[in-house]
Amino acid sequence: MQRIAMIGFGEAARAFTSGWGARAREIAAHDLRAADPAMLQAAEAAGITCHPGPEAALSGAGIAFCLVTADQALAAAEAPRRRCRPACCGLTAIPARPAPSGARPR
Repeated sequence: MQRIAMIGFGEAARAFTSGWGARAREIAAHDLRAADPAMLQAAEAAGITCHPGPEAALSGAGIAFCLVTADQALAAAEAPRRRCRPACCGLTAIPARPAPSGARPR
């Protein structure tokens, strides 16, 4: 299995990875809240390492899923382009619900 990167490890990423079992060891995630104990606990429970920066999550990834809120979508979509190996395939999914209160779209 190719190494997989998850940019964002909130509800959507957790839903994507919940059924991957032992294959979760091939997944590295990045989330802006990576230092949050609840985020670390959720990642650890799934067998996934959650990094505070995208570089470590994207290093060597063949596939990158960008599953973030709308206000972070542009930066998340650009991250794999700058940091993945040349043949990396990326998928960006933006949730239907609005960005957090006070967030401004770019």
